[in-house]
Amino acid sequence: MIVKKVVILGGGVLGSQIAYQSAFSGIKTVIYDISDEAVQQAQQKIDSYPQQYKQRMPTSLLRRFRKGLILKSRPIRALRHILQIRRSY
Repeated sequence: MIVKKVVILGGGVLGSQIAYQSAFSGIKTVIYDISDEAVQQAQQKIDSYPQQYKQRMPTSLLRRFRKGLILKSRPIRALRHILQIRRSY
């Protein structure tokens, strides 16, 4: 089975991580949340992940990153795959 799109209900801690990982893997992703405030909080969480991922990258990945085997811009590009964060009505 090929996954083309992921829809996540709730952009809290778990939902935003699942969304980021899905986007990081190249899957188009949509997050639905219950209020405008929750949507803003989810966006803030997701915006903070590239820097966190760079800081916490495991040693094996860090070596590959330094050798150029992992594209340095990949965490930033992953955010572009998250299509939308929407309020559910």
